[in-house]
Amino acid sequence: MTSQNTFSRELCYAGPVVTSPASGGPSQTRRCRRILGASQVADQIFHGDSEVHSEDFRCGGPVLATLPAATENIIDEHPLQVRFKKSLRKEVLAICRKWSIRLDKARNPSPVLVRRASDTDFNPAPEEWLDTVLIYAKRKAIDDLNWFEACREIRQVFLREQLAKLNVEIIDRSRSRDSMKAFPLLGHNDLIENWNYVRSAILEVLADREWVLLYPIVREDTRKGERIKTISVTVREDTTDDWTHSLDQIVNILNDRLLFDVAVEIHRGSILHAPPSPLDSRGWRDPTCLGGSVGHRDCRESSGTFGGYLELELPDGTWKEFGVTCFHCVVPQKGIGIWGRFGVHPDNRYDNIQIDHPSRKHHEFSLKWHSEMLDEEKREMAAMEKEARKTGQTSPGVDMDYIRWPRENVNENSRLLKQATQFVDNGKNRLGRVYAASGLRTNEQSRFLDWALIDVKNERKGLNEIPRNEDKSTCRMLREHRPLPKYLYDSTQPLLSYALLMKEGHRTGQTTGIVDAIREADIQFWIPNKLGTLISYTGKAYLITPVSDRTFGNFGDSGSFMVGSKGSLAGLYVGGDRHNGIGLFTKTSDLFEDIKEVTRARSIRVPGEEIGLSYPALVDTMSRII
Repeated sequence: MTSQNTFSRELCYAGPVVTSPASGGPSQTRRCRRILGASQVADQIFHGDSEVHSEDFRCGGPVLATLPAATENIIDEHPLQVRFKKSLRKEVLAICRKWSIRLDKARNPSPVLVRRASDTDFNPAPEEWLDTVLIYAKRKAIDDLNWFEACREIRQVFLREQLAKLNVEIIDRSRSRDSMKAFPLLGHNDLIENWNYVRSAILEVLADREWVLLYPIVREDTRKGERIKTISVTVREDTTDDWTHSLDQIVNILNDRLLFDVAVEIHRGSILHAPPSPLDSRGWRDPTCLGGSVGHRDCRESSGTFGGYLELELPDGTWKEFGVTCFHCVVPQKGIGIWGRFGVHPDNRYDNIQIDHPSRKHHEFSLKWHSEMLDEEKREMAAMEKEARKTGQTSPGVDMDYIRWPRENVNENSRLLKQATQFVDNGKNRLGRVYAASGLRTNEQSRFLDWALIDVKNERKGLNEIPRNEDKSTCRMLREHRPLPKYLYDSTQPLLSYALLMKEGHRTGQTTGIVDAIREADIQFWIPNKLGTLISYTGKAYLITPVSDRTFGNFGDSGSFMVGSKGSLAGLYVGGDRHNGIGLFTKTSDLFEDIKEVTRARSIRVPGEEIGLSYPALVDTMSRII
């Protein structure tokens, strides 16, 4: 098995033991297995053929977008859409009836002609969108071939019509990977007690292969309400290795320790997140905002989050304020090798990395998004006005309520686009330069470091103010619009298991998570050397699992401040695993100690104000959420 020509992010999976093992030993255990999204049935796994790919709850081809996937409508006037609605849709429906495909009536209309793309990058390039006939359906049994045969017949129709690049996809969305939710390991259990041994043995199996992240977690199928302890292994997106042998070795480790109720999953992914999501009006204003967007000057490659501010007492005894984000969000791609290995130092005049806020990539993406929204709102408003005139419900110069609100939306989006264009054209997005940065490396305790300090221009400085969050599922502290405290988080105090933390990212906004009993995940990252060869480094990062959200962070959230009890700074969010929704962060003590070492600062503090919420109140809120 290789990951080439596959559209499944999950490469292989072994579930808990189905039946209790006999006294003969672990060799008699049986686990449900999946490879490339297809389950083993009667010792066989069916993946389809070169034209149609088959998974448990999805089938299609010749090309499928890797899940999770973004879907974009194709306008009615498009020639392919006209052709599909005129004749092809009827043929597709007839084939679905022939093969007894149970269409999902809750997701009408189906089938539909859309464009699909993996949302690994939130802003896919035009060539990455796949014209696809998408069919939402309900699957009775994963071992019947009806979906496969239906897709093959539909593809023959496309080929007959000389539409070789048109794809078909049948998906049972309610039973797909979207139904999984992650939870932390809590309390005392056999996996926690055996983790040190199991972790060491698994790292020996993975060795120097293309793995990225290793951690234990609890996964729940929200449809069944079943929670399963799972060891998750993330491997590189571009891996072409066969990982089934590694899966078997890890299963043997679990069986030897009698951990029959623990599953293993190996999936593709990355941990350093940087693509954008649409800006709102805050993104084009002079004062920086906690959770805003930052990126390298005029760079269209990446975008991260402006975490907030720290104050450093410099070697000469003066205090100076700096903005904070992640190193990997602001460094140009061509400099990742040299700066990634050695970092950025205040006394090196050649380390001149200029920063934008918002980032160029984020700005251009947001302009495109808001322009498309404006065009859609104008079309909707014109249609409503035409219908109102036709029925005699309005007259020139008179607005009915149901026409007034789309006009207000059009005016607001027009103002926003004008504000954004003028802001960047006048150079107001220029934030400052990188004063110092860690690069991508580990400290003496093998903990991952990925930070950057920005010398922000005076006219752009803002406050460490947490934006208001009205989400009733989050705790009271996270809904208060207050600055962070003046006083430091006690960096000498260890980060406690079950601590409740939040972050404000420009992609997902405010999310809440909990540090579980294991606390740390093992990571492996790559940096190019002088010859361009990728060299791997291993380390650890603190692990946080979402509480009330499906994912703690996403692309573009790297660089966010992690906020804990009473609003105190608890660390810096550096990335995560979107597949299971977990986040990774550097705790405050490691962050401060490394900043001091690189900058020779005497002391560090957090500018802000106390908000007066006790830690016991947070713990009580946490218990109610869990």
